[in-house]
Amino acid sequence: MEEDNLGAPTVEELEQFIAENQTAPTTSAPNESPGDFDGPEPDLIYRVGDEFYLLYELPLDRLGIDDEPHYVLYTGTGTIPQYEYKAESITAAALDKILAVSFDSGGYEEIEGDADIIDSYLEKIKRAAKSRPWILQKETTGDNAGQYVLLSMFIEQLFEPGQVISEAEYKAESDYINQFSQRQLNYWSAITYGEDPVNNAALRQLQQESSVTLASLLRTYAPEGVSEDVVDFLYQKHLTGDYSTAYLTEQVRYLAAPEFAALVDPEIKSKVGEITTGTKQFDQQAKSIVSKVMGKGYLDSLSSEEFSSISQSLIDPNGARILEAQLQEVFDATYPDKKGLNYSLISAAPRKLADRITGGLDEFGEDEGFFQELINKTSVTEQQKDLRKYGLQQGKQKTIQDLQLAIGSSFGQPIRRLMAT
Repeated sequence: MEEDNLGAPTVEELEQFIAENQTAPTTSAPNESPGDFDGPEPDLIYRVGDEFYLLYELPLDRLGIDDEPHYVLYTGTGTIPQYEYKAESITAAALDKILAVSFDSGGYEEIEGDADIIDSYLEKIKRAAKSRPWILQKETTGDNAGQYVLLSMFIEQLFEPGQVISEAEYKAESDYINQFSQRQLNYWSAITYGEDPVNNAALRQLQQESSVTLASLLRTYAPEGVSEDVVDFLYQKHLTGDYSTAYLTEQVRYLAAPEFAALVDPEIKSKVGEITTGTKQFDQQAKSIVSKVMGKGYLDSLSSEEFSSISQSLIDPNGARILEAQLQEVFDATYPDKKGLNYSLISAAPRKLADRITGGLDEFGEDEGFFQELINKTSVTEQQKDLRKYGLQQGKQKTIQDLQLAIGSSFGQPIRRLMAT
């Protein structure tokens, strides 16, 4: 039995052999160290060889984006003693997937103390997105489809503010930029040189153009009381090039008369809510035009739908002229002997005559039929005769009193009462 154990290692020899020959794990620290790391704890830490990858999740939902998790990425070589135990090994393929949804922010030595990295990033991105809304757009076509290329380039520029990314570089990376209209390109090109219009002539010119254009459209079309939020929304849309001037016009027309707007952005609909068709200013103008050309009787005969349609037609800059021309055709057909005139003109003299003889007629009420016959008379003498007769028949006090005075003067005494027959 003893011969069988000859040459077999003892327990002590085995332990010594293992200690001398074991290899360091893949996650062991490299020889070099970048120094102390005092930044906030990352959400994920990966290590490939000597390279560390520190990732902080960027909550895209706080930017209004519904998407898979994305990360702010810092890299470096060395050791991070306090987080060394959290470093995970990762395959090259898995790392590529992580990097595809990460925004490279440089070396982790640039992290300042316990600063809230994510809140700092979010605030900078939110501020920038107000004037550069496209940075939150994901590429849908091209080699980088599915990635937030513009947001990544914006974050890159945060670390190199003096280095302006050229138009050619943007277009090479982002297919989204290549789909911009000329106005969008103009704004995008201007804003890359800063947001201060005092020191940015190109931006200042675009701002002035948008302000003047919108102010003119609001004066022409919009009802009173449009909120500042809506005005600012429309201004920003035109300034950034999202709205052409023609499209902006349709949105402003929608504020005044939804039924007459040809194409409306769903975003403006949700922003302003339900709009009552027609506006007070157009309603009053419509009443004035209809009454002048056709008379109040014609106006009163219109249904609410007909009047609303007439009122809303006035939002067009040429609406009043067109409406008058259309009503003139109706007038000429109604009063063929007075073509080219209008109700206001043909009724003025008979109305004054009626006021003098009868004390006034209910032109659009009980006396409407008689007044229509009156304005069709061509002789003033006939009009006077008909008015006296009608005044006596209807018991108009002015007509009766004038007749009493006339008879009394003829007989030299007043007549107390006269009944018309």
